[in-house]
Amino acid sequence: MVLASVQNRTLASLLKTTRGLISNSRKSFKDALLDNNSAPLNVDTRILAREGIKAQQILFDLPANSETRELNQGEILKRFNKALTDAGGDAAGLKFQSVERLVNKGILGEFAMDEGAKWIAQQVNADNFIAALSPPGDGLTVKKRNHLVITYYIPLHLNTGDPSSITEIEEVNGILEGELLQACWVKPPNQRSTKQTCRHLILTFSNPDTANRAKGGGLVIVTKEFQF
Repeated sequence: MVLASVQNRTLASLLKTTRGLISNSRKSFKDALLDNNSAPLNVDTRILAREGIKAQQILFDLPANSETRELNQGEILKRFNKALTDAGGDAAGLKFQSVERLVNKGILGEFAMDEGAKWIAQQVNADNFIAALSPPGDGLTVKKRNHLVITYYIPLHLNTGDPSSITEIEEVNGILEGELLQACWVKPPNQRSTKQTCRHLILTFSNPDTANRAKGGGLVIVTKEFQF
C-alpha cells in the first residue's frame, strides 16, 4: 500500500510538471505562422507557408553551354555568393542559403531572408550580380516570377473568370494594366456552403512592388475595402 501511494504521488507530480511544460512551451509552427500573417484561423496554413518560402526564392535560366550548369550545387552556391558580394549585396547582409539545380537546367536560389529576393529583383542589382559571375555573366538571366497576395472574405459575387473583373480591380486600385494577372478563389466553388457570402481570394501580380503596395495600402474589391 505504501508503494502504491508513492507511485500515485510520483505520477501526479509528473503529470503536473508535464502540463506546466506544455503550457509554457513555444507556439506551434501553425500558431506562429498564423500570428505572423494575421490570417483567419480557417486559412490553409500550407498556402501561407508556401508563399513565405517563395518570397525568399529567385529563378535563374542558363544557356546550354553555361559552365555553371556543370558544377555541383555546393560549387554553384559558393560562386553565387561571391558574385553577390562583388555586386554589393553583401553590404545588406544578403546571402544565398541554398541553390537547387532544376530538371529544366535552371537554378532555384533561396535567400535566408526575403530581402535578398527583393534586392536581386531590382534590375540594376540583377545586372550587377550577373556581371560579377565568373565567367562574366555566364549567360545567366533572372527569370521573373509571379507574386501572390491572399485577400480574405471577398464577396462571392466577384466573377473571377471574367477579364473585366480583373480590369475593374486594376482601375479602382490604381494598378497598371497587366500587372494583375489572375484572381482565383482559395477553395473551388463546389466546396462552398450554400450560406456563404464571402471567400478568400488569391491575387497574382507580375510586379513584386505592386504586390507589396497592395499589402501595405490595402485594396478595394467589388466595393469592399480590404486591409491586410
